[in-house]
Amino acid sequence: MKKIWIRGLASKTMLFFVVCIMIGCFHEADHLNPEGRVAFNYAMDLWSNGDRQGAIAAFNKAGELTSADKWEAFARYCISEIYLEMGDDGNSQAALAAAKAKLGPLYEVVAAAGECFWELDLLEDARIEFRKALKGGLGGERRVEISYELGMVCTELGYLDEAQAQYRHILNPQFPKAYRGYAILLDRMGRRSDANENWRLYLEHDPNGEFADEARRRLGM
Repeated sequence: MKKIWIRGLASKTMLFFVVCIMIGCFHEADHLNPEGRVAFNYAMDLWSNGDRQGAIAAFNKAGELTSADKWEAFARYCISEIYLEMGDDGNSQAALAAAKAKLGPLYEVVAAAGECFWELDLLEDARIEFRKALKGGLGGERRVEISYELGMVCTELGYLDEAQAQYRHILNPQFPKAYRGYAILLDRMGRRSDANENWRLYLEHDPNGEFADEARRRLGM
């Protein structure tokens, strides 16, 4: 699997990572704080530069420092991929089993990996994992959520047709965020009137929602 990592972290970042290990400063929620981002990016940097053993050790440490199941599973998933690259199927499967023990079926692990890559600004990798999760059996509300997130990532990357295909399947008053994502895409496509209509639909179905202020701002309200 092709991976596109953040490269060239400076020695100051390395020092920051060591400090993070000493104080264990990771966020306990699903989202990383800046220190957690440094730790995972450091592991990614080692991987992208061919230091697989160093990357395995760094991912292990990053996984130990966070109590969030999603990020622990992500660390194990990355380790599994590294062992796979090394031809070590036994250790790869063991690491993958540890990830599944945290989150359940493989498609849940892969979906979470997509979200982690997205949070780390590794958008192409997020797109790969989201697509794998959707093809791998993800269903229900989680499938709708990942389709929305894939649409957002594709919009940012410029895969506008792919983003539109995702939103067409999930536009529904029961999931107002889809109107928000579709509005952003339509605006990117230069279809301002259609975008505004979707911002209005978002407000109609979720007037006090997470993105209500954004919608009102876009509509000049």
